[in-house]
Amino acid sequence: KNLKHITRTQSNRIVTKLYPFGHDDLDIAAVNGGKKYITNFSYTSREYVGIYKNQDIYNQSELLEKAQAELELICKPRYLYKVKIVDVRVLPEYSHEDFKLGDMADVIDPDIAPDSPRPRIIRHKYNLFQPWKCELDIGDPEERLIEKLKASFGTSGFVNGKFKGNGDFSGHSI
Repeated sequence: KNLKHITRTQSNRIVTKLYPFGHDDLDIAAVNGGKKYITNFSYTSREYVGIYKNQDIYNQSELLEKAQAELELICKPRYLYKVKIVDVRVLPEYSHEDFKLGDMADVIDPDIAPDSPRPRIIRHKYNLFQPWKCELDIGDPEERLIEKLKASFGTSGFVNGKFKGNGDFSGHSI
């Protein structure tokens, strides 16, 4: 509604086989028929392996439930929509049309999402002097943070493997 511009970004980091672990490497084998993993091939038949860790879970059945919920989210691609709109809420006759951070939005994209997903509004940016000019980010907030953390840990591990404690470059990496 009142759309000026939209950009969709797709993340193909999917997992179809998930190994969940809880406190002290607790696994789900006892409550999952002897298997330490769960699978969800609803999007693709290819196997992409991932690990889910939650040190706050002490119960195997609770770990299985949390892992199933997590796998349901990550077994298919995620989309982030960057939207520029004209916010007509500043006009008195449209003041009833309200949205805020965290609200669910309808995405009507029949080519990509025939079932019309309902992602969250995760960012709302507007001009103070022209509040009708605004930008929204609609999608999944966790993915961006997780991807940044994985990248930073990966970079940290790479640097630690290449340099000695005193800052000299290791000769084995040449």
